Amino acid sequence: INFRTSFISQPLISSSYLGFFIVGYLIKVNYFNNRQQIILIIIGMTSLILNLVDDLFYGKIQLFNNMDPFLYSIGIYLLIKKIVEKSSNDKIEIFTTLSGASLGIYVLHPFIYELMDKYVYGATADKWQSFLQLMNNPIYMFSLPIITYLILTPIILLLKRIKLTRVFIP
Repeated sequence: INFRTSFISQPLISSSYLGFFIVGYLIKVNYFNNRQQIILIIIGMTSLILNLVDDLFYGKIQLFNNMDPFLYSIGIYLLIKKIVEKSSNDKIEIFTTLSGASLGIYVLHPFIYELMDKYVYGATADKWQSFLQLMNNPIYMFSLPIITYLILTPIILLLKRIKLTRVFIP
């Protein structure tokens, strides 16, 4: 299988995603007070709605073009964190188990994306027009991460139970 992996060799320090790591750490150590967290959730959910509207209109609304997922990622993360804090211990255990698969999902998701693009949707970068059309499809953009999560979560959790693979999947 020929995988394109040029996008995963970028060092973290030069990554445009450095802000995600910094803000994620600040949220983890409770840097933001409750009021600031609520404001960030509102801004994040507004950003998510604007992104959805932009995608549904295929980017034709100039006001919303090129909105970064940074704001709604923060909002969703804070919202889930608040839900977990107010939940019972049983619900927290489920979130803890699922979050234990996140690093493995992060590492393996490009391969699932590549396989899905090629074998499910029949689009590769070699066939640029069909690939570009697929990449601009809002249903594809929002369903692929969910499908990938549903495929990889049980696989990662299973691999973490096997002694030999437990070492490689933290």
